[in-house]
Amino acid sequence: MARVAVIGGGISGLGTALMLGLGRRGHTVTLFEQADRQAGENLNRNFFDWDRPRVPQANHPH
Repeated sequence: MARVAVIGGGISGLGTALMLGLGRRGHTVTLFEQADRQAGENLNRNFFDWDRPRVPQANHPH
């Protein structure tokens, strides 16, 4: 088993961490994310009003 660092908690980073850590591989995974905000109980505020200027796919007008 290997120790793996995944940079970025976006959809690709989370998928990679899950595949390597919880999947069939069983590696020890550490996930690093720049944003320090954690999800709470208010889904609308946490999802739609989260300002992420370095994540262009999170700012769709639709």
